[in-house]
Amino acid sequence: MTKTWVFFKLRMLQLKYDKTAVLFSYIFPALMLLGLGYMKSGEGTITVYYHEADTPQAIVEQLSVNKVIKLTPLYNTSKDVKELIRTRAIKHFLSVSKTENDSPSFTVLHSARVENDVESSAVDGVLRAILNGDASTGLNSHKIHGGGSRLGYLQVILPGLIGMTLLIVGLNGFGHVLIEEKHRGLFKNIKTITVSPAPFLTGLFLSRMLISYTVVALLFTIAIFIFDVSPKVNYGLLALIVTLGAISFLGLGLMLATISPTVQAFTGMVNFVQVPFIVLGGVFFSITAFPDWLHSFAQVIPLTRMNIAMQKIMFPGPGMGLQEIRSEVIVLSVWCVGTLAVSYRRFSW
Repeated sequence: MTKTWVFFKLRMLQLKYDKTAVLFSYIFPALMLLGLGYMKSGEGTITVYYHEADTPQAIVEQLSVNKVIKLTPLYNTSKDVKELIRTRAIKHFLSVSKTENDSPSFTVLHSARVENDVESSAVDGVLRAILNGDASTGLNSHKIHGGGSRLGYLQVILPGLIGMTLLIVGLNGFGHVLIEEKHRGLFKNIKTITVSPAPFLTGLFLSRMLISYTVVALLFTIAIFIFDVSPKVNYGLLALIVTLGAISFLGLGLMLATISPTVQAFTGMVNFVQVPFIVLGGVFFSITAFPDWLHSFAQVIPLTRMNIAMQKIMFPGPGMGLQEIRSEVIVLSVWCVGTLAVSYRRFSW
């Protein structure tokens, strides 16, 4: 325990002089949250989803001439649209059907949350203005109740930036540090003082876990005081998901370090893993619009599961509890055990 504490203090002292680590762990994510949060909160276009197969292209082109609403295909057709609205995945959905006299009839489903009333009225107004020339065309507007108290791009970007930062800490702040120190001969030097790998790795591991917790605290605090996110969340579940997510990413970084023959090979592996994780993990946009096959693939990525769980915890709906994030806990736990097991078998001093 004494040796572990010594290595932990050395790692924290090392961070004190590592300006790059401070920049990418704290300053960069905070600036991105502030910038994207403000930018997206005031954007003018309103996204309205529709099923591409059920909506004639001529109607899509007719409705796309305006600059207020943006029609976006919803490729994930396996889920009920009303359920997507209730769970805050989307806010507006347009469907087109035929009436008895074979005229098109439009139905718009909106989220019933109070903060979406202005957007809902704007969507209805734009559609009615466009369709006004055809008296036979009907427009029905309905509100779907359910879900949490706040919705918006912040619901995607806040958990996404937290997850992305923890991923970077795991891959670059843990795995890259280890393989670089190994190839510099540090492992051989430490072996001369008869120290086992356990306290050395544990000290680095705990220092990165501390960084992960403080990153979450920083970004969530910014969201509370700047963007009025409610602080009334289940902090026990939040700590559980952050812990599992951080361990998954640290384990992944360690695993890549143990199987990489060189620093250059590790960098290539990190790029191969990190970019798809961020794109498919729902960091900057919701994965709701993904095609079914891609959506299913994204569900096995730990970053995706962590972001989904944090969305549910930070923006809770009625009855939010452990059961609501059960699948996310299972997937993250499997990643924790799997990456650490492979690392244990592959690591050499």
